[in-house]
Amino acid sequence: MGETHKSLECPFTWGIDEDLAREFDESQEIVVEVEEQPVLALVNSLSITYFLAVQKSHRDALNKLHESQEIFKQLDKRTLENDATSHEVLEHITQATAYHVHTLLDMTSEAKKAMSELKDSKALRSKPELGSIYGCRSIAWSCFHEAGCQRVVPLAEAAVSSSPTCSLWHHILGKSLRHVRRNVDGLHKPSPREKSCLLRSYELSPIPFYGIHVAQMYRESEEREKCRKIYSDIYESRPTSVGINLRLGKAFTTFNDFVKAEECLNRAGEKNQQNPMYLHYKGCLYRKEKKLKEAAVYLKEAGKNGNHRADFDYAEVMMRLSRGSFDYLGHLQRMFEKCENVNFKQTILLHISMQSYYKKTDLDSALKNLLKAIELNPDSKQLMNFRNISVDWNEYLNIFDLVSDVLLPLYLKRRQELSADMKDVVKSLKHHCEKQRNELSASFQGMTL
Repeated sequence: MGETHKSLECPFTWGIDEDLAREFDESQEIVVEVEEQPVLALVNSLSITYFLAVQKSHRDALNKLHESQEIFKQLDKRTLENDATSHEVLEHITQATAYHVHTLLDMTSEAKKAMSELKDSKALRSKPELGSIYGCRSIAWSCFHEAGCQRVVPLAEAAVSSSPTCSLWHHILGKSLRHVRRNVDGLHKPSPREKSCLLRSYELSPIPFYGIHVAQMYRESEEREKCRKIYSDIYESRPTSVGINLRLGKAFTTFNDFVKAEECLNRAGEKNQQNPMYLHYKGCLYRKEKKLKEAAVYLKEAGKNGNHRADFDYAEVMMRLSRGSFDYLGHLQRMFEKCENVNFKQTILLHISMQSYYKKTDLDSALKNLLKAIELNPDSKQLMNFRNISVDWNEYLNIFDLVSDVLLPLYLKRRQELSADMKDVVKSLKHHCEKQRNELSASFQGMTL
C-alpha cells in the first residue's frame, strides 16, 4: 500500500493473545465511560475493535472503530498534557487501528487515507510519548483481567518509569498488581506497592474513577473507615456514570446500606435496564436483603444475558427457595454447555463434581469431572480454595487434598475391578495430586526463616 513500511502501534500490532481475544465478551464488562477516564475509554474501545476482528465480527469491529473515533474527538489535548499523556500517540493508535480494520474489510481508499495521515511510531520517542505507548499496551492487556495481568505489570512499570506524573499509568499498575496478588499469589491483603500506586493515581488526579478503586483497596486492607469515607464522598457528588454507580451500589450492598445501594443501582439502570452487571448487582442486593424471589428474577435475567457469575448466584438462590427440589446439577450442565471462558468452565466442572459425589453418590462421574476440571488449568488458585456450596455455604476445599485423601482411597476401596477408562482417570488424578504436593513441598523448602 505504498507506505506500509511505517512502524505502527495499535492492538493489531501488539502481539495480543488471539485465544484471549476470541474469549472476550464485552457484555460481561463494566464499560468505562469517557466522563470517567477518557484515555481508558478510548484504548479499551480500540482494543475491543481488535478483539471483534479476531472473532471475525468484522462489521461489529468497524462499528466499534467508529465509536472509538468519536471518543478520540472528545479528548482535550491540554487536559492530556497536564496528565503527562501524549495526544499524538493516542491519535496514532486510533489511526493505525483504522488502517488495519479498513484493510481487513477491503476498504482500500479509507485504508490509504489512514496510512497517509499516520506518523511513523519510531518518531514518537519523547518520555511522555514512550510512557503513553507502554501505557496503552498495558491497557489492552488489562482487558483480560487476571489472564493478562502478568503481561500488564512490566508494561505499566515502563509507562510509569517514562511518565511518572501520569495518574492513569499508576492506576493501571496498581490494578494489575491487585490481579497478580489475588489470582496468581492467592493473597487477600494489598501489598504496600499496590497501595502506593493506587494512592498516587488518586493524589495526581482525585477523580471518582480512581477513588472507587482506592476505596476498594482500603476495604481489602480492612481500613473500613477510610473505605467508607471515600465511597460516601463519591456518593455525595451524585455521579451519573453507570460504572461508578454500579460499583457504589455493590459497595453499599456489602455495607448493608440498602437505601443507598438501591439508589445507586437505579441510577445505573436508568441508561440500560438490560445491562447484565446492573441486573446481577440488583439481584445481589435483593439476596442480601433476603428477598429471594426478587433476587431470582434479576439473577436469572442476568444469567440469560451471559453473566456466568449471576448464573451461579441464581442457582444458589433457587436452591434456598426450592429447599432442594431445584435441579442444580442440570442447571450446571446447561451452564457448562453454554460457557466458553476456561476459568468458569473449571468452576462449573468442580461444582458438578461436588454434586455428583455429595448429592448423587456417583464417584465415577465425580472423579471424571474432577480430572477434566484440573486438566483445564492445573495451576488455578481455585483448586486450592474452592467454595463447596453443595455441603456448606462457608466450606472451602483444597481439591487436591480431597481427591488424594478422601475420594481416591474411597473409590479404590469400593471398586475391586477398575474399567480401563477409570484406570486412566485414577492414574492421572494421582499424578496431578503428587505433582501439586511436590511443588508445595518445594516451595516450603525454599522459604527462609
